[in-house]
Amino acid sequence: MLTTTTNPPQVSMRIFATVLLLSALLVIPALVAPVAAAAEPCRLAPPPPPPDPDPSKRPPPYESEMRQQCEDELDRDDAWWFNLEGRLRHQVHKQAAAEVTTNNRHVVYAYAAMWLIAVGFVVLMWRKQQALRAEIERLGRELEKAEGGGGGASGGGGAAA
Repeated sequence: MLTTTTNPPQVSMRIFATVLLLSALLVIPALVAPVAAAAEPCRLAPPPPPPDPDPSKRPPPYESEMRQQCEDELDRDDAWWFNLEGRLRHQVHKQAAAEVTTNNRHVVYAYAAMWLIAVGFVVLMWRKQQALRAEIERLGRELEKAEGGGGGASGGGGAAA
């Protein structure tokens, strides 16, 4: 005789946990989506105007008269060089961080896609598990029916197969 090992409180607790997990997986992306939609997309700077095709009309590029003097001083003063390098590094880092934080819409979309894939996978596994449980129950009923109606000789042959 086949008996079920799970009692009703355990089954209801499993169902509750499954419903809670699925609702959390559905609610989190729903809460994040409006924030992602409201985010300001990153806009690139407009392209510079095209240069005048006539070279005589182009202004000469600006170069400071003190440029060579400044480069010579930077070569002699290591502390000044490291100070400038550190300040430039900090400014470049701030600019890169600003670009990353303003261009995060694609990241939110990727997370939403991953959540949807995860929810779909969990639902698929849950449905497969339910189908397997139903199949086990059906096979158990068939086994009980075969054992009850078949007698001793056919019951032994069924068990060996």
